[in-house]
Amino acid sequence: STQSTGIVAENASLKDDVKTKTVTLEERSAKITELLNKNHELLNLKNEALEMSQNSFLATTTNNSNEIQRLEKENEQLRSELKVFKSSSDNRQFEIDAQQDQISALKSQIEMMYTENNKMQASLFETRNQLSTLRLTSSDNGGQEVILQKE
Repeated sequence: STQSTGIVAENASLKDDVKTKTVTLEERSAKITELLNKNHELLNLKNEALEMSQNSFLATTTNNSNEIQRLEKENEQLRSELKVFKSSSDNRQFEIDAQQDQISALKSQIEMMYTENNKMQASLFETRNQLSTLRLTSSDNGGQEVILQKE
């Protein structure tokens, strides 16, 4: 009977121990469940942030890519315009050089004509002087007409 009382007491002690450990395990299980739920929430938030970051990165990459393409097209157009301008500029320079050559030729012609004109004026002046001299000589001869012969 003492043996059975001892077994009953030990059994009661084990039941209390099992109850205490069950409560402790349930509390720990609840705490673990709570931590797992929080971890799951944080993981979801982290995934959302990562997805937003990826979307932002993709949007930025797309915008940058579009901007690069736009700038490349603009650069190509500017190069094309530069080629046209350079070609036009080269043609204009060629025309300017040709016009300058024409101007130089005209200046030379003008200088030659000016020189010729000066010679003709000098010759005319000399001829007038000779004519005056002849008139004087004619008056000195008593009004006789003087006939000039070409030499």
